[in-house]
Amino acid sequence: MAGQSIRRIQPSPAGPAAVPLEVLTQAHEAFFDFAGTGMSVMELSHRSRVFMDMARPTAPLVCDARQSLQRRLVNRSRGADRLYG
Repeated sequence: MAGQSIRRIQPSPAGPAAVPLEVLTQAHEAFFDFAGTGMSVMELSHRSRVFMDMARPTAPLVCDARQSLQRRLVNRSRGADRLYG
């Protein structure tokens, strides 16, 4: 990618946001050598220390999203009970 001119198209306002080129470059590099392991992020064992160190900080986010979804589903079913119960 270095030294190449890349034509970037901006997505429509209603669609997904454009990912910054720096982020795409970092993801590209991690795909081939993640955190100096010599392996792609796709090749890492989900039980490896490197993977766990990467995943651990995201656990609270995943739990929050799961709880939020559960609350929305419960509230929806409560609303259905009022309508049809």
